[in-house]
Amino acid sequence: NGTTNASNPSPTPAYTAAPGGNNGYKMIEVDTTNGTGCTCVINASSEIWCAGKNNVGQLGIGAAGADQSTPVREATGASNWSKLVVEQNHSCAINTLGELYCWGQNTDGRIGDGTTTDRPSPTRVGVETDWIALGAANFSTCGLRGSGVAWCWGANGAGQVGIGNSITPQLTPQLVVGGITDWTMVKGNNGHYCGLRSTGQAYCWGNNVNSMARGDGTTVPTTSPIQIAGNFTDWTYIVAGFDSTCGIRSGRMYCWGNRTNYGVPDGGGIVGNQLTPIE
Repeated sequence: NGTTNASNPSPTPAYTAAPGGNNGYKMIEVDTTNGTGCTCVINASSEIWCAGKNNVGQLGIGAAGADQSTPVREATGASNWSKLVVEQNHSCAINTLGELYCWGQNTDGRIGDGTTTDRPSPTRVGVETDWIALGAANFSTCGLRGSGVAWCWGANGAGQVGIGNSITPQLTPQLVVGGITDWTMVKGNNGHYCGLRSTGQAYCWGNNVNSMARGDGTTVPTTSPIQIAGNFTDWTYIVAGFDSTCGIRSGRMYCWGNRTNYGVPDGGGIVGNQLTPIE
C-alpha cells in the first residue's frame, strides 16, 4: 500500500493507482517465506501486478532489484492471465490460451524452461496450450494439463516431482507417475504436494517429515502420489503447509503433521506431531 510499516492491524486497501483500483480482483497469491515475500494479483482487467521483494526478479517486472512497496505490472503487459501461483522467489501463471509462464529465481530448475538461469520476466514453459491449474513449493512447481494430468519440475530431493525417485532436479515438466488423469487441484509447500481427484480422493507426495504428506503414521518420503490415510472419497479442498497439511471433507476440516505454531489447530497443543488426519 505504499509503505513498509512492520504491520497493519486491519485490512488495508492496496495502492489504488494500479488499474482495477480496489474492486474486481480475480485472484491473489502471497509468499512470506524467509523474509523473501511478495504479493501478486490478477486484477479485473486480467493483468498481473506484484509488490514486495524483487532481489531475484520474483516480481516479473523485467529486472531484479529494489523492493516495490506498491504494485508493479509484470513485464509482458499481457491482459489475458487466468491463474497464478506465488512461492519462495518464483511465480508462475497461466493465460486464457492455456499457455504457462514462470519467472524469478530458477535454482533447481523451478521455472521449468530447461535451464537454471534466473528469469526476471515471465518466460514461456514448453509449447503446450492446455494448462489449467498450478501449485508450487519452495524449490519446485507442479501444474495440471488437459482433463487433469499432473506434471511437476524443479527440486526433487524428497521425491516432490512425483516421478518415482528422488534423483536430481528436473529442469522441465515431468509426468507424475501413477496414471491418474482426473486431478482437479494441486497444492504445494516445503517439498511436498497434495492433490484432489474428481472422485473426491486426496493424495500427497514428497517430503513426509512429521507425516505431513502421507498422514498414515509414517515419516518416510514418498516419491509418487499416495492416497491419504482413510481412503475417503469426500475431500473437497486440500492445502499443503510448511510442516503440515489440512483438507476439508464434507464441510469439516482435518489436519495432520507438525503441531508447532498450531500447524494442527485442534486444541491439542503445539508440541509433537499429528501423524494421521484429525478433525
